[in-house]
Amino acid sequence: MDRYPLELTEKTEGVVIKSNTANVETPIVEFTVPALATVYISAGSPVYLVAKDSTGAVISTGTVTLYAVDPFGIKEVKIAEARIDQLGELVDVNKMYRLRASVVLREKRKLVIKLLSDKVAASVTFRIPAELETY
Repeated sequence: MDRYPLELTEKTEGVVIKSNTANVETPIVEFTVPALATVYISAGSPVYLVAKDSTGAVISTGTVTLYAVDPFGIKEVKIAEARIDQLGELVDVNKMYRLRASVVLREKRKLVIKLLSDKVAASVTFRIPAELETY
């Protein structure tokens, strides 16, 4: 088994960016772990996420929730929840939002990021450092 650094972003293979529905908690990011792999996200990992509406304005109100989801989408386990304005720091390490617990996602499991806001996200940029183990 080999472990490699993995940066989860909107460009990572297996990531799907979705549009949300206003005033309903809906997925905006879905990452599916590849077959024969496990993804590890460490406690203390910074989470960066910026969502923009169709005019290009940054969405600054709403709640973002991260879930670990089984392959069938039946069981969701909440990993973290934060106001969207807390996730927009990429430079100042003292202001970054950090996960409080480690997460292990086995093959075909999903990391789902949901947004509850009165705005509709037309684009999403995010970054979560992780490790990918293949076997």
